[in-house]
Amino acid sequence: MSVGKAGRRPVFFGWYVCAAAVFIGFAAVGARNGFGAFVTPMSEEFGWSRLTISTAFAVGILLNGVIQPFMGQIFDRTGGRKLVLLSALALGLITIALSWTMNFLFFIFVFGVLASLAQSGLSLTNTSALLSRWFRRLRGTVIGINSTALSLGGLVLVPLAVYLMEATSWQVAWIGLGAVVLLALPLGWMFIRENPAEMGLRPDGDDEPAEQAGASRPARVPGPLEATSWRESRCGRRLSGRCRGLTLFAGRLLLYCRCILFPTPRTGGPTGELRP
Repeated sequence: MSVGKAGRRPVFFGWYVCAAAVFIGFAAVGARNGFGAFVTPMSEEFGWSRLTISTAFAVGILLNGVIQPFMGQIFDRTGGRKLVLLSALALGLITIALSWTMNFLFFIFVFGVLASLAQSGLSLTNTSALLSRWFRRLRGTVIGINSTALSLGGLVLVPLAVYLMEATSWQVAWIGLGAVVLLALPLGWMFIRENPAEMGLRPDGDDEPAEQAGASRPARVPGPLEATSWRESRCGRRLSGRCRGLTLFAGRLLLYCRCILFPTPRTGGPTGELRP
């Protein structure tokens, strides 16, 4: 990496890639986690039970876990840039399309199937694999920063969805969430790149390979769990994804059983609160 006129090193482009990946994950996770805010208003408008509307969420979680291995193979074959951009475009449009919900079958197909397929391309696994190409020494730090998108999405976008519903309607709230996802497209187009070699850079912004910078040091040996492509780590990540999906599915299953066995009348409460 060249040094600027003032003697300062320019910001490594990998940090822009990291920032774009965090915002994309933030928008994608927030749009999906906002589901809970729509349970009460949509159930009341269409007369759906909690069991009925939660089925769409359960189908989405299950499908998301099943499709991850295939999305990982697409990531390895086509590259992260194409997959991320197309998935962000699809998820944004699909989220907006939820504002046209007219019946349960439409909702379960759009939210439970289409949105789950689109979000799989924006999963933390794929963006972390992309960032691993840009960073080696700081790989753990960067992946940790990327993981903050999981919390930021729910922290910011769920209250936004509730505010939009209280100010307007649940249809406008879905459109607002979809618009946030579509905002990730310009960032992804400008900053998401496959690897630093495309821009004449090296991982971490180093000026030269580690072997030349310190000839006295032994060559770096990759760790036993280190992987540079999704295929190399698919066994562990597939198991992790399945465990996470099964955990969420089990939680929803318990909610179903409680709704059926111990029905209770609805009482007033905050908008979007998921109560049996």
